[in-house]
Amino acid sequence: MNDKRMSSKYAGRCKVCDNSFPRGETILWSREQGARHVSCNIADKIDKATGKTYAELALEWDKEHANDMSICERQEGYITGGWGLNAMSEHDQNVAFDMAVEDIKMNRNPWI
Repeated sequence: MNDKRMSSKYAGRCKVCDNSFPRGETILWSREQGARHVSCNIADKIDKATGKTYAELALEWDKEHANDMSICERQEGYITGGWGLNAMSEHDQNVAFDMAVEDIKMNRNPWI
């Protein structure tokens, strides 16, 4: 997401602090987030559903997913982890990939 620095064409309301700004004020704008004051950090925006800042939510997500494996790591685990798959077989590589994708969809870790 790239914020565009611009002079506001209209008076508006900051999506981070919820305070208004006049027409002509320098703002940062993006299609995804809307307009905000130059001094307002998007990480400080409060999520209405949880009451937490985006920065707090990001830290929680990072902590929760710190041990997640990538699709490549899962596929490699299936090929080398005693599942009876041959690493040299293109078919078995595809099977391991499909199994890894299914694990991610079902939010399960086969190595726990």
